[in-house]
Amino acid sequence: MTKLAANKLSVIADGITLVDDASLTLAPGELVAILGPNGAGKTTLLRAMLGLTKIARGTAQLDGSECRGLAAHERARKVSYLPQRRPLAWPNRVRDIVSLGRFSHGAALGRLSPDDAAAVDNAITSCDLAALADRGADTLSGGELARVHFARAIAAQAPLLVADEPVAALDPRHQLRIAELIRQFVEAGGGALVVLHEVALAARFADRLVWMNGGKIVAEGSPEDTLNRQLMRDVYGVHAHVERDENGFDVRIEGAS
Repeated sequence: MTKLAANKLSVIADGITLVDDASLTLAPGELVAILGPNGAGKTTLLRAMLGLTKIARGTAQLDGSECRGLAAHERARKVSYLPQRRPLAWPNRVRDIVSLGRFSHGAALGRLSPDDAAAVDNAITSCDLAALADRGADTLSGGELARVHFARAIAAQAPLLVADEPVAALDPRHQLRIAELIRQFVEAGGGALVVLHEVALAARFADRLVWMNGGKIVAEGSPEDTLNRQLMRDVYGVHAHVERDENGFDVRIEGAS
């Protein structure tokens, strides 16, 4: 079973500790959401776990191998990564961008195998992009482009998915759709680690919440065990209404603490 694990991981840059002694695991069968304010260290933790940022102390391993030592294609076969910033080097068609998710399988543009083509078509359909498949990326809105990048990530069909703010810039309908797709990916046997700012969305779909503040993991557990007014105050500095309802959690910000 593929497993991504950070053990007592710390990241220091220019003398500033960005992540401090963080331990976190991801394996198939679980959707883990990282929550916390801007500057909490969420993105740095993801990148360090994948071997994309230098670690000062601790370890980051993928199936027992240090992530920093893995070739990009080796990592991509096991973990599909959707970064927070997703620049496009050129305005390709939507279908071609989604096809990039198959490169770790040896595919190339214009030379997709039947399995590659099927994975791309499924990702395009799942992300509600069929009508945009032949459009140039430079003609899309920010929300449409966010869905294109997510489709590229799931087209890879890696056992693990790591996504940094995958619903940013999306309208509520497509935020819900992407969250449902991540949940379906997990229920089909995958494992997902996502950074979210939408606390209620995370509580509705995640199995485990990881709360970060000041570079530290300050709480971790199920939504039922961790989501409460006190933690919202401690982590985000806000007064919040937190209540269970038939759809999960009702979370409303009432003001700054």
